[in-house]
Amino acid sequence: MKKNIICLMASTAMILTAMGGVTAMAEEAAPGSVEIMSWWTGGGEAEALNAIVEGFQEQNEGIEVINSAVAGSGGTNAQAVLATRMAGGDPPDVFQANGGYDTLQWTEGDQILVLDDIYEANGWYDLLPERIVEMNTKDGHVYGVPINIGRDNMIWYNKKVFEENGIEVPGSWDEFFACAEKLKEAGITPLALGDNNPTWATLIFEEVLLAQAGVEGHDKVFQGELAMDSDEVRAAAETFNKLLDYVNENHSALDWQDAAQLVVDGDAAMLAMGDWAAGFFQTIGMEPDVDFGWFEAPGTEDFFLAEFDAFLVPAKAKNTEGGKAFVEFTIDPVAQIGVSVNKGSIPARIDISADSFDSGAYVASAMADFQDHVIVPSLIGKAIAPAGFFSKFNECINVLTNGRDVEQFISMVKDTEGLL
Repeated sequence: MKKNIICLMASTAMILTAMGGVTAMAEEAAPGSVEIMSWWTGGGEAEALNAIVEGFQEQNEGIEVINSAVAGSGGTNAQAVLATRMAGGDPPDVFQANGGYDTLQWTEGDQILVLDDIYEANGWYDLLPERIVEMNTKDGHVYGVPINIGRDNMIWYNKKVFEENGIEVPGSWDEFFACAEKLKEAGITPLALGDNNPTWATLIFEEVLLAQAGVEGHDKVFQGELAMDSDEVRAAAETFNKLLDYVNENHSALDWQDAAQLVVDGDAAMLAMGDWAAGFFQTIGMEPDVDFGWFEAPGTEDFFLAEFDAFLVPAKAKNTEGGKAFVEFTIDPVAQIGVSVNKGSIPARIDISADSFDSGAYVASAMADFQDHVIVPSLIGKAIAPAGFFSKFNECINVLTNGRDVEQFISMVKDTEGLL
């Protein structure tokens, strides 16, 4: 196996330095090397990144990949380091972003390369879903290459816990609460939560809002067309607040992987999380549809709350040609399948067959759902709203999660409307 240099920059000191305005300089890229930055550092995500790196190096002998991954906080730490390096004139050659707003923010000041020529030369406009390409397009130009498509309106469960307690998959929130009561009486945490990063509580809120307000209401709320003190938002906040009666008491001390481990161990029954959870479960040896199962959050069965990861090439990268070669490889079926097998997402390419995956695996079922369901851009996937709004909304959710005061939440979240 060709050498893969791992330069993890996840220490607290590095993150604080980056946030304080001092450039976090990576190892200078050697000739023929490509430095990539992402937040894929653990579990199925790390395996997914390794699949891309190894495949790229096999097809591009002599080009060494420097993997400058930054762990923690669902990508927040990586984005802080990236912002500092971009501002300091020391960008990596390729970096990961979420599709939509998270990608397009970098178009200001021409900080990333337009990829129209690569899309046209490779026929990608025909290979990729039109809605996904649109989310990475601004002023008629496309930026970023989607490596996968994820779904955020999922709930994962320990099948053994469900079977031993006579629990059926709930089809409504009323049924969910009935199941939760039964599990709680049995001494099992119904819903695992790790909101040390409040994004994972926001994910649950978004699932509830989508169920109660529908696609139109969901989109209007996060596009500034429906007031934050509307009946739709208030109803979602009330249901979310009720859900908090059924989560683990130490939720604020955990991240999502810790919460997922509670489900693995049988201490908790369910986890509301994006489909990278499937990669996590499989990485630690759980078999899909045997040890763990999944279902759409009640009321969202017809929706695919979508986000995707993209790779971008900074305009001032040391090796822009190497960066373009790397992002070009990420559309290769080898890369697309390798990512989805390990991460739990589905390929962005529409010509990859579900036969490429285990018929009992989550990925095959999600690929079918993507074709049949209504595609909804995700807030927590940074696809529908600006980063500044998302950050402030997370703060409001954090206050609600810990204070349990719906009226306080409504008052606070009302102030975020100006950010949309």
